[in-house]
Amino acid sequence: MKQTAIVKNISEKLLFEQTCELLDVIGYFETDQTCLGEWSDRIEKLLGILNILDEISDQLEREY
Repeated sequence: MKQTAIVKNISEKLLFEQTCELLDVIGYFETDQTCLGEWSDRIEKLLGILNILDEISDQLEREY
């Protein structure tokens, strides 16, 4: 079920930096074969969070 949320006072720069950091973390776990098996579920959850951040970024771009 999708819900709508209103988020105020978001720094676009900070959001971009945090998104990049999350991409780095996901990339690390995807390339580290010793972690890949045990982290596969967590990687999927992190990708879900990344999608949320991307949607917020898209909405910020549309507003300005």
